[in-house]
Amino acid sequence: EPVALVPQPSSPKRRTSPRRGAGALQRASKRLKTATTAAGRARGPSLASSSDHGAGSRARAAAKPSVYNIALSGMRSKEKERSLTQAAKIGVEITASPKEWNDAITHLVTPRLGRSEKTLAGMAAGAFVLRETWLADSGREKKLLSEAKYFAESTDEALVARQAAALWRRHFEKTKVGAFHGMTCVFHRDCARVIPSRDTLERIFRAGGGTVMAAEELSGQRQGRRSSRHALELAVVPDPKKMLRSQEEGDDLVLQCIASGIPLTTDAFLIEWLAFPHKNLTGLVHKTATSGGSLPSSWRKKIECRCSE
Repeated sequence: EPVALVPQPSSPKRRTSPRRGAGALQRASKRLKTATTAAGRARGPSLASSSDHGAGSRARAAAKPSVYNIALSGMRSKEKERSLTQAAKIGVEITASPKEWNDAITHLVTPRLGRSEKTLAGMAAGAFVLRETWLADSGREKKLLSEAKYFAESTDEALVARQAAALWRRHFEKTKVGAFHGMTCVFHRDCARVIPSRDTLERIFRAGGGTVMAAEELSGQRQGRRSSRHALELAVVPDPKKMLRSQEEGDDLVLQCIASGIPLTTDAFLIEWLAFPHKNLTGLVHKTATSGGSLPSSWRKKIECRCSE
């Protein structure tokens, strides 16, 4: 259970010099900081910064958290101000973060589920993605409450499944890995020219424990060089069907994938993987092997059963 901050009993007043008074103030500040840290122990995950090969979720699963690292997303000025006020009542700080995902975040507070980078990456990482009322109710109680009944929900189920945040958190608690754990992708230079950008897709993929392979590494593997300890499983490209029909155009990455039998897909596959945990996405993956047959059974299992509990 979260630890509420309990004020220390006051001692009898006595005269002190300005120098000694300043020292007492510093010691009190230190005690408050220690108590605040204690208030954030347990439940949520603790993330280390991800490497180029996406170790974020593995670090999250390896250690229990020491603090709550709370960030906001999708809020207007008044909503942000209100959340900061409630957080101050509990004695916790809100992480000042840009629009990009940060692997240190354990709790993301947002009015509703959407397709922003932080929301999608939060679900991928297995973080708590919660409604603003979690902070409001915690502020009234003067302690951080259990997250169980405060998961953010979608108001447009054509974009994101209503319970996606709760499902992905449950998936993390059950498996101790992120949404893309064990998956290795290469991203075509033109796979996402507008929204989301390729950099955004890669950050979301890494947040879920996925490994991003550079195109040069794929070339090295084909030439027999051990450029990576990970085997490529999927390539994210602009238009798989068009590229498979127009092999004569000679896109190097696509030709290498075709020669190696690496399936092709689009950015929509990764986004919908998170947005619709129970949706069968087999139709968004295009097999490139010259021989007949369907996708490997391991891939079908990943697509069909990724969040089946």
